[in-house]
Amino acid sequence: RYPRGAGRGVDISGPAVPLLPGTSETLRKGKDVCLLAVGAVVYPALEAAKVLAAAGVNAEVVDMRFIKPLDEAVLARIWNEHSHVVTVEENSRAGGFGAAVLEWAVGQEASAAPRVACLGIPDHFQEHATRQELLAELKLDGPGIAAQVEEFLARGGHSSRAQSAS
Repeated sequence: RYPRGAGRGVDISGPAVPLLPGTSETLRKGKDVCLLAVGAVVYPALEAAKVLAAAGVNAEVVDMRFIKPLDEAVLARIWNEHSHVVTVEENSRAGGFGAAVLEWAVGQEASAAPRVACLGIPDHFQEHATRQELLAELKLDGPGIAAQVEEFLARGGHSSRAQSAS
């Protein structure tokens, strides 16, 4: 897939600082739910956290930065600190980042594993539209992510399947 639109990110006026593979960055601390975002949906996840905060939900946002290798130390911390985790990606849910996180979780021994929902692109043909229209339709823009997280939490975080646009 060829990316479209403007990029956002770090200040590039100074010297470049290399990222160590498999390291993430916690962008916002929170206790009610943790949003693990990767790629272009990191900023919409931050926007969703602001929407959720207005509704009384304190969301942590982690820019995972790498799908492989995963930041296992941060995942272990999150698994111990949070009862609800939501993965967010602009990629197919089938075999994507959320699936990799769930695969990692299977090998963990946690006394109380968090409830997990995976937000991403469903495994079917997507119509053509602008990037913003597609993200809104898939509920992968800030308000859409917030709405899906609120729905997930309202159900008690019980997820029998990975979640995304219905």
